[in-house]
Amino acid sequence: MKESPSFSVVIPVYNKQDHLADTLASVLAQTYLPKEIVVVNDGSTDKSEEIILGFQSPLIRYIKQENQGAAATRNNGIALAQEDYIALLDADDYWEENFLEEMVKAIREFPDEKVFVSAYKIETPHKKSTPPNYAFTLPEKNVVLDYFKASTKSSIIISSAVVIHKEVFETVGNFDETILSGQDTDLWIRIGLKYKVVFVPKFLSIYIYVPTSLSYSKVNFEQKLNVEKYKKQESVNLNLKKFMDLNRYALAVEALGRGDRETAKKMKADLDRKNLNQKQLFLLKLSPFGIRMMKRIKLFLSKFGMETTSF
Repeated sequence: MKESPSFSVVIPVYNKQDHLADTLASVLAQTYLPKEIVVVNDGSTDKSEEIILGFQSPLIRYIKQENQGAAATRNNGIALAQEDYIALLDADDYWEENFLEEMVKAIREFPDEKVFVSAYKIETPHKKSTPPNYAFTLPEKNVVLDYFKASTKSSIIISSAVVIHKEVFETVGNFDETILSGQDTDLWIRIGLKYKVVFVPKFLSIYIYVPTSLSYSKVNFEQKLNVEKYKKQESVNLNLKKFMDLNRYALAVEALGRGDRETAKKMKADLDRKNLNQKQLFLLKLSPFGIRMMKRIKLFLSKFGMETTSF
């Protein structure tokens, strides 16, 4: 009889004292326990270390480092992981108690696949949980999906609902540490080009949504997802082309909100507008002031658990 799948859970931590205890408790409460929980403290300055040390579980491997950023911290945890399957979990999210048990069932059902995800819910500051805006009707059973086709609205992969065989990282590489915003998406793209994704249609992961400030990100566009990186593959993969056009659209809207018309023009130049809906085309025509007002309204509504989307 084939051995049961074994998991390393990798949790990067940077100043997550408000949620970290719940995150760790959710892993330790799993009906199918991992072999290890690799917790990498990325130079936290709050009480995160105190919370981690308060857990006396032999499953926890605690590593403390100087601040290196989210991508490097995840990569360091992945490098230390000793088991075949690596389950990523952010330090302010949590799992339902049967997350790993359902991943085991999916692995056994699809032994030739390497990437497994569960459906997830988004929890607002008011403790209201809502599903993401998936591009498809949730199936009744586990299903194998094309990442790009299935992610034209919300991504089917997030870093707190995914289990990845270590072979995948050896094939496509780890998180790109030069990207400060969008390193997750960049890795999911590289995975999507090589692997299908097994989707478990049960809401087993909870993503804690924290509304951001009204100001646009100060990260330079050169440090964001490089939408030109996969242009060659786009020419032969229409699902990838649409996915990348939606990312170009998002970057164009952000650039407009900053008043950066040059970057917005560059993003729009490579867009096939047939890949956008009417709401998205409308937003691309707004002035910087109009974009900022729309963002202000979106943030106001999000505080009450009312999610708006241009998808």
